[in-house]
Amino acid sequence: MKMIGCLFPHRRTMSSSIARHKRARQGRIATEEPSASAWKLARYPALIFFRWREKRALSNLIVLAPANADEARQKLVYLIAVMVADPATPDAIGIANAIKTLKPFEGTLAHCLSKRRTLFQ
Repeated sequence: MKMIGCLFPHRRTMSSSIARHKRARQGRIATEEPSASAWKLARYPALIFFRWREKRALSNLIVLAPANADEARQKLVYLIAVMVADPATPDAIGIANAIKTLKPFEGTLAHCLSKRRTLFQ
């Protein structure tokens, strides 16, 4: 649990961790785009910061244990999407850690992934 202020305990949810990683990724992508503005000199330090922020957000997402089957499904689908979008992002250790956190929901996730979905279902 993380403390907000000093009075209220706060548990990070899967959706907030996913949103944090999306924001970090969008910031990095926006910084990587070439520009001819006066901010060009600050681009390299900003890029280093955004890459660090994205990597940290992904690491926090990987180690976060889902509270229920819905969060486990969200995490699995999002991590698959991240790996497809950028194959260089996750490492083997990160994937192994993510699998460990999803183990308690193995049956539910297997059922979710094995469903055949057609256009009319």
